[in-house]
Amino acid sequence: FRPVVAGEDGSIAIHETSLDVLDAEGGRTSARHLTTLAETLGVVRLIDSRALALALDVLAADPEIRLLVPMSHVSAGDRRWQLEATAALVGRGDLAGRLVVAISCRLPAEAMDSLANSLRETGAGLALAGAVASESLTGEILVADPALTGVALAAAKGARAGALQPLATLATAAKAAGRISVAGPVDAPEDAEALRALGIDWLWGPLFGDFSPLPRAHAAYRLEPKAAGVAEPAGEPEIPVGRADGASATPLSRARAALERARAAVSGQT
Repeated sequence: FRPVVAGEDGSIAIHETSLDVLDAEGGRTSARHLTTLAETLGVVRLIDSRALALALDVLAADPEIRLLVPMSHVSAGDRRWQLEATAALVGRGDLAGRLVVAISCRLPAEAMDSLANSLRETGAGLALAGAVASESLTGEILVADPALTGVALAAAKGARAGALQPLATLATAAKAAGRISVAGPVDAPEDAEALRALGIDWLWGPLFGDFSPLPRAHAAYRLEPKAAGVAEPAGEPEIPVGRADGASATPLSRARAALERARAAVSGQT
């Protein structure tokens, strides 16, 4: 379990999960290196189903916890696996409402929409990983690409103008569409404050605690709550979509336009 904290007050908003492998002596190692092999052998769906079952056990045992459970793009894109996964959640709204399934934003749109709709019917949510470079707003949670976040924070420390703009655009787009933006890794308090200033909703990284066998009651580093009455920094001016006066723009269309600007900004840095 790895804590993800709310930028507003530093409380733990959700725990991201990761599977471990236990050896014969009870030693614990991450199973992440097995994912590619499992996909090649065609057994990753079984592993993802096991991860989901374990997550439901944790949710049932702890009514206060919320979990974000990453799934392979192979499983997420398989309609049969989608049906099996959502069947495990039907009639368990008390658990599903505290579960978010995380998938890559590179999943084909049709499969992504299918999974999102199936999850919503049970009360569960969907998070899209790598969302800075995506136009999709299918998920309730948009998780910035960790590589981009690291590069942006490092460049910002070097006073590189506009280094954080892609993350600022993501935050603006997420808010316009009623989504939650997430970014990390956060290694230092100044990085956390930089992301908070951009309007990023949730943060994760070594500063708050890495993966551990048990969920945390509190993050390793506690952010000070934002002062009451302090407005969020103004984002970029919204680009009207449709008529010249912008009257036909919707939150979704504004968000899509903002994400398009993010893609352009990322392209300009790479």
